[in-house]
Amino acid sequence: MLDAGMKDAPMPQADYDVSLANDPAITRHFRDLHKEVLRERTGIPPIAPTVLLAPHVYKEDAALVAANIKNADVYVPELYGWEAQDIDTFQRVSAGQMTPQEAEPTTIMPFGQGIHGAIYNSHVPVMIVDAPVEEQHRFMYKDTDSETFFQPTWEETVTAVEENMRRFVWRENYMLNHLEPQLQQTMKDNPTLIETAKQRPLRVLFSIGTDHVSFARRLAAQQQSLNQPGPQIVQADPGLYEQSSFAQALAQFEKDGTVPEELAAHVILEKTAARLQTRPPEEMQKILKLLTPAEIKGMFERAVKLSHGNTGMTRAFMENELFGGEDEAGKQTIGLIDKKLAELQAKTS
Repeated sequence: MLDAGMKDAPMPQADYDVSLANDPAITRHFRDLHKEVLRERTGIPPIAPTVLLAPHVYKEDAALVAANIKNADVYVPELYGWEAQDIDTFQRVSAGQMTPQEAEPTTIMPFGQGIHGAIYNSHVPVMIVDAPVEEQHRFMYKDTDSETFFQPTWEETVTAVEENMRRFVWRENYMLNHLEPQLQQTMKDNPTLIETAKQRPLRVLFSIGTDHVSFARRLAAQQQSLNQPGPQIVQADPGLYEQSSFAQALAQFEKDGTVPEELAAHVILEKTAARLQTRPPEEMQKILKLLTPAEIKGMFERAVKLSHGNTGMTRAFMENELFGGEDEAGKQTIGLIDKKLAELQAKTS
């Protein structure tokens, strides 16, 4: 349900220097200035939402969009940090006025190629409810995001996990709060939607990343409060998200506003060991749970020492210790994960 008494909360627009967010008092000020509370939706006709949850990396990850676009009245992609030319490109591709190759001429963003191919010539209006580039700072903690938590010390990195969960929630609220004004504008630009809405709920197709199951939950609560149909949720790989430490940390944060250090440790490990996502979700989580929070902290602190405080290199050194590679002498090392798996096999054989 919606937060009581928060439906009329103003959307803060002020800027803020995130580099100053070290002092606890300043950090509290930052939170108050940038928080986004979920507001009630009142000014648009009923919608029948479908939420597609899939990774956003490879061209093939757009398959769910291709399979569902023809049944949609409006398409809503996740596009954090979008600019005006992005929505123009989407609309032109959907209208068949620009080819997917023209929209995404390089292979740097294969998922972008896949999305443009999925919506090409579909004639489905596209709208964006995500934060544009000028709003990104509201949802970042010390220039980090939900994929990059690394700070100079372990304590700061654990704090960054919790703070990014807070901003993750704010960003999802932002998306839901912008559904109403964006759909109003989309209907104004596409009068046929007005006629369709007189006959049935508008079919709004959301395409967002796997981590955003919580967005679907909030949308479901919002729909329920309006006595409208809940979202149909389609997952590319059911279980991949629910079993993750990120999901557990987010659920814990939504419950009491905290992320315990031991859970934050496994979130950090999970993001560092992203290449394990090629394995089945159950196997990946089983492997990650072989490492204790103390071991993860020790690995982090060794990586910090090797990287001389360069947070980007800290992650690289952690990956090297996890999966193996060349040490400073050029000698090939065995990764900690392989060592743990070997120990487990020895115990069970």
